[in-house]
Amino acid sequence: MTIIRKPIFILGSHKSGSSLVRSLLDGHPDLFVIPSESHYFQLTGHCVDFKMRRSEPKQLSLAEKIDKMAAYIHHENMNNDPHGAVMIENRYNENRFLSYIQHNEDIDERELFSLYLRAYHVALYGTDLADNIRVVEKSIEHAEFAPLLLKWFPDAKFIHIVRNPYATLVASRNTGWQKGYPYLGTYLESLRNSNCNLFHNMKCIDNYKVIRYEDLVSDAQSVMQGIAEHLEIPMNDIMLQPTLCGENWAGNSSSNKKFTGINSSPTSKWMDSIKDLEVVLTNRVSRPIFTHFKYELLSPKHHPWKQRIYPIKGESLKRYFRNRALLLTL
Repeated sequence: MTIIRKPIFILGSHKSGSSLVRSLLDGHPDLFVIPSESHYFQLTGHCVDFKMRRSEPKQLSLAEKIDKMAAYIHHENMNNDPHGAVMIENRYNENRFLSYIQHNEDIDERELFSLYLRAYHVALYGTDLADNIRVVEKSIEHAEFAPLLLKWFPDAKFIHIVRNPYATLVASRNTGWQKGYPYLGTYLESLRNSNCNLFHNMKCIDNYKVIRYEDLVSDAQSVMQGIAEHLEIPMNDIMLQPTLCGENWAGNSSSNKKFTGINSSPTSKWMDSIKDLEVVLTNRVSRPIFTHFKYELLSPKHHPWKQRIYPIKGESLKRYFRNRALLLTL
C-alpha cells in the first residue's frame, strides 16, 4: 500500500473561500487537487461534531466503508447543486474508482485514507497517482481532525482560510433560501465549531498556515506566493487563475453569479443585506475571530426590541420562533 506523501489539507468554515483556494492550486503541475470534498471521516464512521456534517460514531466493516465511498462518488457524479463548490458532471468513472479501492486485506485507517484519495485520481484520469505528485484535499469539517491527520501524515501541510463572519453567515443563509428565509442555527453552530477548531489547531500544529479571504481576493499574488512558500512548491502563474480539473472555474457564489477570475465584490456585498438579528447572533459565536483577525465588530442598527421581535422578510412562523430561540441558546 502506497501512502500519500506530503498531502495538503485546505480547511475553513462553510462559505469562507476554501473552494477558491482549492481552485487556485488546481492547475499546479506538482499537485493533484481533488475537486470534491472527500468527507472521509463521516463516510467511515467517525464522530463528526461539525453541525452541517454531524454524524455519530459507527462501527463499520471495511466493505461497508468502501460501499459508502462508492455511493458518495455516485452522488457527486449526479450532483447539480448550483450552490455546491463544484458541479462534477459525471467526471468520475465509478467503475474505475470501485475497482481500485476494493480491498479484501486488512488495512489501517491511514492506508485506507491514502487509498481513497488516490482512487479519485484513477476515477478522473484512469491512472494511479505518480509518486512525485502531492494530493490536495478539502473538506470543511476536517478541521476537527487536523491533529489526527498530522499524526497519520507528519509531513502534511495545512491551509486554513478565514473570512469576515458576517459575510460567511450571509453567504451561508443565501444558499438555504430556496423556500424563504432559513433557520440560522445550523450555520451558526457550524461557524462556531470551525472557529474553535481553528484556534485549537493554531496552538497544536506548527506552521499552521492561516490566510484571510479578504487578503486573498485583494492581493492574490502576495497571498499565493506565501502559500507556495508554505507548501514548498514553486510559484506558478496558474495559481492566480481559478480552475477545476484544469478548466476555468466560475466560482460557487451564493448569488449564482459566475466569474472569470478572482472577484473581490463578495468582500463587501454582504453589508447590503445583513439583518440585525444576524449581527447579534454572529457576534455571539465569532467574537474571537473579530478580535484576532482584525475584523470590525458591528452593532445592530435598530433598537433591541426591533432587532429581536420584528420578523424578517420571507421568514415563516416556524422559522421565526426557531431563530428567536437562538437568542436564548447561543
